[in-house]
Amino acid sequence: MKIAFFTDTYYPQVNGVVTSIGILKSQLERLGHKVIIITVKVPNADSETDVIRLSSIPFPMQKEHRVAMFYSYRTIRMIKRETFDLIHTHTEFSIGTFGRIVAGKLNLPLVHTYHTMYEDYTHYVTKGVGDRYAVKLVRKFSRIICNKSDCVIAPSEKTSGILKDYGVQSKLNVIPTGIDIKRFYPDSEIYNSFRDKLGISRSVKILLFVGRLAKEKSIDVLVKAMPEIVKANPEIFLVIAGDGDEKSNLENLSTKLRVSENIVFTGEVKYTEIDKYYKMADFFISASTSETQGLTYIEALASGLPVIAKYDRNLENVVEDKYNGCFFDSESELSEIVLQAVSANDITLWKSNAVKSAEKFSDTAFGQKVEKLYYSQLKQKLKRVV
Repeated sequence: MKIAFFTDTYYPQVNGVVTSIGILKSQLERLGHKVIIITVKVPNADSETDVIRLSSIPFPMQKEHRVAMFYSYRTIRMIKRETFDLIHTHTEFSIGTFGRIVAGKLNLPLVHTYHTMYEDYTHYVTKGVGDRYAVKLVRKFSRIICNKSDCVIAPSEKTSGILKDYGVQSKLNVIPTGIDIKRFYPDSEIYNSFRDKLGISRSVKILLFVGRLAKEKSIDVLVKAMPEIVKANPEIFLVIAGDGDEKSNLENLSTKLRVSENIVFTGEVKYTEIDKYYKMADFFISASTSETQGLTYIEALASGLPVIAKYDRNLENVVEDKYNGCFFDSESELSEIVLQAVSANDITLWKSNAVKSAEKFSDTAFGQKVEKLYYSQLKQKLKRVV
């Protein structure tokens, strides 16, 4: 098959959607298929084969994201010459609209992945004013877009259920994004050497957060728990790996709470080095409930890190309480949960269970499931034509 991925975000940008797209592309190519990426032009992007970039401008509310300006006839002719078998959109917005137009004009099957729970992101536009109406609009918009697709991939059962509640009628398929499990296996040498590189003592316990530093990730909850944690155990450090709009606010908060000596902000992390951050930590920690799946949780588990997470239905198939980590329900109990986890007698078993539980999220299984879905859509399209 020759497949076109339409996405508003791609390398060198770094986020969960880019990671998911990159993994799926490599697995489909491993299975013998051809994948072409249609995306936006971004500054400093290297020239790549199999990538078509459209002119774009920065999104006003989030400068790191970009929006395609227009779709040229030249681009449409170029896409038509590729003779694609199937279109797969990974965004609801500008490039996604283009993908839907192309699928309609060329009468190709259209698969869509719903990567992002947009109702958790409306504050970027509303700034807190009229947010309730913005959420209603997002739900309606999501329903319309998904119903324009032949089928929709949801990364989790929770996401699938929410889309049903929105009124999505298109066939929903739950397919979690997979990862290269072996890349993240624990490594004692990296555990020590990478700590040395970051200037962190080998003797301390590290709680690691990996991701974009944004309001909806609730990283401030982790920082606010640190005073009680450090008071009880000064040998516990929080490493926040990533960059984003909230970085300066979080740094100021850590200074205000007098825990800045126990919190390390690494700044932007290259995905090629992300496994080293997991391998030098002891626990993965997150208070976010805005994930559609949460690849970082799975990467952490594959690295042998027990997960300390705020309970969310999306994580039910990922984190098992007291097996490969633990849940907390409220901010007030987080510090106590962390201290209990760090001193737990069966932590070695948790680490072993973490690696085992990540196996079901392999990139190989991910590629095979999506390939099977593609073939079923091609078969359905053929039946309609006949």
